[in-house]
Amino acid sequence: MIPRYADKKNGENWSLAKKFARWQDVEFAVLKAREQLGRIPAGTFKKVQDILASIPIDLARIDALETLLEHDFLAFSTERSERLPIELRQYWHPDDMTSYDDEESPFAEAIWTSCTLVRDKAHTLGLTIREKSLEHPYVPMFRRTHGQGAELESFGRCCLAWYQDLQIAISTLNDAEQRLDYSRLAGMIGTNSGMDPELEKAALNILGFKPWPGSTQIMSRVMYSPVADALANIASACEKITYDFWLNSRSGRPLWHEPFKKTQKGSSAAPHKKNPIKSEQTKGMASMVRSDAACIKTTIPTAEGRDISQSCVERVKWPDIFDETLRALKNTTDIVAAMRIYPDNMIIEILESRGTYAASRAKQVLTELGLPFGLSRDEAYNIVQLASFNVFEPSPVCKRLRDNLPQSPEEMDVSVAMMEHEGCQYGQLPTIQKLIPSATLVASEQLAFTAAEVMRWNDILEQIFCSNSANLKKWETLFRPSNILKNEAYQFKVVFGAAI
Repeated sequence: MIPRYADKKNGENWSLAKKFARWQDVEFAVLKAREQLGRIPAGTFKKVQDILASIPIDLARIDALETLLEHDFLAFSTERSERLPIELRQYWHPDDMTSYDDEESPFAEAIWTSCTLVRDKAHTLGLTIREKSLEHPYVPMFRRTHGQGAELESFGRCCLAWYQDLQIAISTLNDAEQRLDYSRLAGMIGTNSGMDPELEKAALNILGFKPWPGSTQIMSRVMYSPVADALANIASACEKITYDFWLNSRSGRPLWHEPFKKTQKGSSAAPHKKNPIKSEQTKGMASMVRSDAACIKTTIPTAEGRDISQSCVERVKWPDIFDETLRALKNTTDIVAAMRIYPDNMIIEILESRGTYAASRAKQVLTELGLPFGLSRDEAYNIVQLASFNVFEPSPVCKRLRDNLPQSPEEMDVSVAMMEHEGCQYGQLPTIQKLIPSATLVASEQLAFTAAEVMRWNDILEQIFCSNSANLKKWETLFRPSNILKNEAYQFKVVFGAAI
């Protein structure tokens, strides 16, 4: 991973120094197990360990040896063996071991360590989202589905949904890690032809692993690929959150913005812009994580037990997939923790919806109130649909502009000026809340309802509302955000264990 995106702790975990140190630990574990089982003279393990632990692994020497040998493990093993006196070298990496006997459990340990880094950062993100959710359970928003305004939701409930997605993704990582405590020291093709099962079990136990019968020269990569899938889930959960940020921070009337430093430049060319760089970077990271996970799956099939395609992919993709996931988690945490929320714009957006945020409930209440007057459920739906179209009918100035598009630069300037003078106050916008009880529906060119149908509906609406204050009160109540969002408290209690 390039330094711009790399995580320092993850880099240390996958560094050559750490890898070679883990390989050395395997050799120490095998020596110790051999001695415990009486296979080598007592005291041999301590002699070897004391010498090699006191002499740092020489990365430059290993690099020089690898240039000659074209084999990194043999370069490492040779460098370590050179540090031992002649009489002890026979105990270092005996002939019944293959290179992947040393490499397999360190590989699993590296994955496990990076999983811990991911889990810690995911936990921090979850706490950050939870805190933000409980801070804002009473800020209403007009939420969309299919890009269209649907119904009200509080900002706190929006965060709750993000939190739940993240928790599911984390659970897939927890499940995937359950196999990481298995490994192998079973020889060239996994048959224990050199290192017998008793010695393998004893050495792996020292390292904190259990033997996995049925391996080839390597552990089955089916064992590890679920971790990559889980990382893709976590990065995708981050992308879902930041995609919400991207959509709702667009120019015009943003609902929120990413944190923006006082010294920050939002764009190289446009001083007014606040480009959502962290959200967009997270999308890129999630894309790379999913791509890396797919690439890692290609290492599951290996030619007759093992081939270099497996190890060359893993050397690059495993460190990178963790770096990318950690960057996605960091970005998302930074965004949520310091986001700028604009509740005024959220409420303006609700007002600009002209009551359609309660259209679904309005349909239900109108069906109930209209039943005694012969109004069917389908007709109630049609009335609310027509009213929703009516309230968005353009004013004469707007209609004239739609019908006469600007044909020159000068006319374009005139059009902007016309609309500037056309503005209106939010309290004066037509709404379905006011239009339907007033029984003033009109036929729309965009819908197939006839003038006769519309006239009949207006007559029924007049009977429902004009002389019945109870019906009118019930109608007005359904548009209150507090009425629409009253059941959100249950979800806060179930998910966060907190009452709002």
